[in-house]
Amino acid sequence: MNAKLPLLLSVTLLSVLPCAARAESPLTHRAYSTESGMTGISRRNYDAQTSLPLVGPAPATTARITTVAYRWAYDRKPAELRIQLCQHGGRCADVSDSNEGISHVFTGSNPSRTFYFRARVGGQGGMLPLFGQHASVVVNWYE
Repeated sequence: MNAKLPLLLSVTLLSVLPCAARAESPLTHRAYSTESGMTGISRRNYDAQTSLPLVGPAPATTARITTVAYRWAYDRKPAELRIQLCQHGGRCADVSDSNEGISHVFTGSNPSRTFYFRARVGGQGGMLPLFGQHASVVVNWYE
């Protein structure tokens, strides 16, 4: 039985090596981070948008996002506050429940499209203004 193990191992390695030799260039993993201050909100049912500019050279058109880490904060958090993390020309993720985390909603999208937070306080009546604090994303991708 022990004599067969090296033969099995060598056959397995030989079947894997040609695939590795034929592989094109390996994937390059990259990331960028960007930050801003959250836009304040002074009235209900108003969409306050906070843009997060692309930092560094634009990724290739073939690049694809793996994850997006995010963080946002206001001076307080009323129950009616809704926050979305969006990518221009693409999807949005509701991130109201957690002011920091990792989203997979954007997996497969191109990282050259910029991100923004959209914040809104719903309901009726007056409200005390919300003062924006920080907003940031870390976009991880491969090309």
